[in-house]
Amino acid sequence: MATVLSAIIGAKATTVQSMINPMLNDDVSGKNNPMNSLKAVNVVDIKLAKIGFKG
Repeated sequence: MATVLSAIIGAKATTVQSMINPMLNDDVSGKNNPMNSLKAVNVVDIKLAKIGFKG
């Protein structure tokens, strides 16, 4: 999943994986969870809107 997302958003797969892990596993620290950052959520909303997804 991280590899596919990294290709879409242009980030390193390892960076994406470190952000995915806290969302999928309760026992992983949430410090890298992008859902805990309003700025990150807004960036994702904008990128999704640019490719046709509306929330």
